[in-house]
Amino acid sequence: MRAFQLSTTDSLFLTDNLDFRTATSAAHSVSGTITDSLANDHTITLTFTKIASDNIWEWEARKVGSVISSADPLGSGLATFDTSGRSQGDPKSPEEELTLGFTNGAQDMTVFVEYDQVTSRAEATTLSAGQTAPATLTPLPAQTALSIPVSGNLDSRLPVGSIVDVDVLFADSLGVLHPLDLRFTRDADGWVWVTTTTDPSITTGNPLVSGSVEFDGAGLPILTSSQPEGLLTISFSNGAVDMTGQAAGQIDFDGLTGQASATTAGDVASTPVGA
Repeated sequence: MRAFQLSTTDSLFLTDNLDFRTATSAAHSVSGTITDSLANDHTITLTFTKIASDNIWEWEARKVGSVISSADPLGSGLATFDTSGRSQGDPKSPEEELTLGFTNGAQDMTVFVEYDQVTSRAEATTLSAGQTAPATLTPLPAQTALSIPVSGNLDSRLPVGSIVDVDVLFADSLGVLHPLDLRFTRDADGWVWVTTTTDPSITTGNPLVSGSVEFDGAGLPILTSSQPEGLLTISFSNGAVDMTGQAAGQIDFDGLTGQASATTAGDVASTPVGA
């Protein structure tokens, strides 16, 4: 009986983050599975090594086991990222093609390596590799003014000194994404909050803005006016329009509660002011 043959091409799609803070010459690895024409799975390991240049990583792919006959490294190159940690890879084509031979009778095959959805920011490394393309990220609208509507709950039962971090992501006027951290720290009266960033392309010093929020007996925020609870003035080194004056970022706690239930304040994607 004639054996059914699978495709002689496969893909490895890499996602998640390489920590920008990684020391020079330190490395992070991730393993992925490819499937040959006889339906056998094989493991390929990709290792990214930080080099001295800003936000550039040297990578190479190596086989696991002896069934792949091609010599190591199977492929290598440089992964570059802009000042916001966004990959400079082409999202319309693979970053590398690996040509593999086998000792088990499987046909030679091509493996496409794509890592344009990997970022390199000051966040923990969490690399993943799969054979299925990840869902396309929906870009946030480019903004010269942004609103950060914080919602959910801060658990009023938490002791003084407890910390809750909320990650914020926004796009500047060039469409470049930037991360912010909104940290709430429990004190005797409510919560003290501060907004900071580790993004090297934001030139405004930390903290960007800070303040405090208290809640009434029902756990609703005690707001002193209809104005935003915080205004973010942000300057950029990448040529984006600065967020100042009427274009400053607005932090709103109208949808936030402080009740005796589990904390649910979560990550925020900002929206343009007036949207």
